Amino acid sequence: MDYSAIFCKYLVISYLLYIVAVIWTIFLCISEAPFMMEERIRISENNNKIKISVRSTVVIFIIFITFYIIIPIIKDTPSCIEKNYVESNGSAYQEVVDGGALGLFKSIIVIHENEEIEYRVLWADKDIKKGNRVKVTYLTNTKWAIVEKVE
Repeated sequence: MDYSAIFCKYLVISYLLYIVAVIWTIFLCISEAPFMMEERIRISENNNKIKISVRSTVVIFIIFITFYIIIPIIKDTPSCIEKNYVESNGSAYQEVVDGGALGLFKSIIVIHENEEIEYRVLWADKDIKKGNRVKVTYLTNTKWAIVEKVE
């Protein structure tokens, strides 16, 4: 299996989405255009308060994303480039489940050396059930994983 293709694809997508979000934040902070499109905001007495609130919220959101998502991705980038992944064998505590906002992310909990570890699944074999032996190949900081069923 080509782990590098899967991991690097998600790294590139994450970087691109982050760059778009930062550009959008900069545009929102320096431009008046987004606030002039809505009539109620433009004529409101609280126009300046609305602008400050929206801009502050977006900046806080970008800071949150930077620390909790982008920094772990940056730390995992050298491992992806060097194809230096961590492998772990264990028993599936649960099957691969959808989670996150709108079920966009999948996760699995694997018991490895009597410890339950949760991974974010990028790719997994079909029909992984509770109790199956699995091989998990993952990146250490993001816990992004490829899960394969061990026969």
